[in-house]
Amino acid sequence: DQSDSAISLLEDAIAFPNISKQTQAECKLELGDVYLFTGNVWDSDLLYAQVDKDFKHDAMGQEAKFRGARLDYFRGDFLWALGQLEVLKTATSQLIANDALALSLLISDNMGYDSSMDALMLYSRADLLSYRNKNDEALVVLDSLLKDFPGHSLTDDSWFKMAQIMDSKRN
Repeated sequence: DQSDSAISLLEDAIAFPNISKQTQAECKLELGDVYLFTGNVWDSDLLYAQVDKDFKHDAMGQEAKFRGARLDYFRGDFLWALGQLEVLKTATSQLIANDALALSLLISDNMGYDSSMDALMLYSRADLLSYRNKNDEALVVLDSLLKDFPGHSLTDDSWFKMAQIMDSKRN
């Protein structure tokens, strides 16, 4: 809960004159995450894109591309996120490839259920809230998804996400 301090420290580290490109990129990814936590998605997106561009054929670039695709998913731009994730499923880093595959399946399995994608939008909002450690708010959104879209293909994902949140709360 000290995001201002974290932002200041990471910005200072990025601006440090003798910092390596690798370390600078790592700091940019972390700063992008902090911006995402604080709701500043545009700066987050910009930082991820910079690292992706600077390390296009490297694991660091793939990590940045994944974080950017996940950000697009959080914002509800599912088709764009899906396109980025398709590229990442063949990533050299097995961890990134697995994460890309999992998110890609979540999106593709639940996009076609209804044309409005309202349920997927609610789920991605809850996912973002959970990512930002706003677990009580995420539970409310998931509960409304279950009530508003009974029998939707996201029902099992919603119950599982609720269980993960309750587990993280040690409940």
